[in-house]
Order: sequence, then structure tokens, then C-alpha cells
Amino acid sequence: MVCGPGQDAVEEQLRQLATEKSPSGVILAGLAGGLNPTILAGEAHWIDEILDEEGHQIAQKPSNGHGTGRSICTVPNALETVSAKTSLYRATEADLVDMESRRFVEVCQELGLDWDILRGISDEATHELPAGSLNLVDANGRAKPLSVLGYLARNPLRIAGLIRLARRSSRAMKQVANELNRVSR
Repeated sequence: MVCGPGQDAVEEQLRQLATEKSPSGVILAGLAGGLNPTILAGEAHWIDEILDEEGHQIAQKPSNGHGTGRSICTVPNALETVSAKTSLYRATEADLVDMESRRFVEVCQELGLDWDILRGISDEATHELPAGSLNLVDANGRAKPLSVLGYLARNPLRIAGLIRLARRSSRAMKQVANELNRVSR
């Protein structure tokens, strides 16, 4: 299953996958941001607890021996500033933040699918995200070249930050792929 950022994208792709393939379980693998200061960009973590924005548990899943067993909070929009990440960490004590996990789990539970979540860390708690950078990918998570060019032309001072984010995201997704290979053996 391939999808871009956001709850609607993950729900649409998950329902389509369930209809076309009838899987018994699904792994949501992709990127997340760090909230816990000990979480480093480029790492990959299995998620065993989904929290809301107040820190209440939405769902829990034992890590099945996969390892890291971290918590994640799903928010409707990307947290672009360090202060926003710090505030959410203080409110929830979640290790990670994303925009998809809660809806993913809710739809899996509705459809009776077993689920796992594996997230690569694209940005640490101390990293700012380039403002508006999520608008540079489509519903399948692929870069929109014309949007990227326009963004860079309008925001040349954000080029370095965008390059750093791309490098960290690439390292994180390599770790996600390595972890998926490890558990599939």
C-alpha cells in the first residue's frame, strides 16, 4: 500500500487494498516526526501505542517481539516548529507524531485487519520543518516536481532545510526497509 500524508489518504488506500487483496493484516510503514528528545532522525521504530492529542490511549498493540515499542500521537496537520513539537510532547508524552496512524488503526479495526505500524524518523524534536513542505507531495507520497520548483523559486532560503529533510527522510526510509526485511525472514 502506498499513500501520501494525511488521514484521508491512508483511509482511502487501506479500503482499496482491503477490497482488492483481502489481506489478514497490514503494516503502515512510513515517516514520522520525533517528539521525545531521545528519538533521532534516521531511526525506525515499531509503534505499540496510539495516543490522541491529550495523551489518552486510542489503541495499543504489543510489539510482537519487533523491538522498539514506541508511542505515537496523530495530528491533523504537520508540526513545523520546535515549539509545537515541545507542546505536544508535554501534553502527551508520545515518542513520535504523524498524521496517519490513528485513522489507519481505526479502519483496520473496523475491517477486522491485524495491524502493525513502523515509522522512520524524518525530523527530530529539535528540527524545524520547512513551512509548507507537505504540500510538495501528492496523495501517493510522491514529490510533485512543479510544486517543488515553484516552492523553491518562492522560498530560496528554504532550499537547505528542504535538502536536509530529504536526506533525513531517505535515511529513515532505508531503516524502515531494513526493518521490514528483518521481520519478513
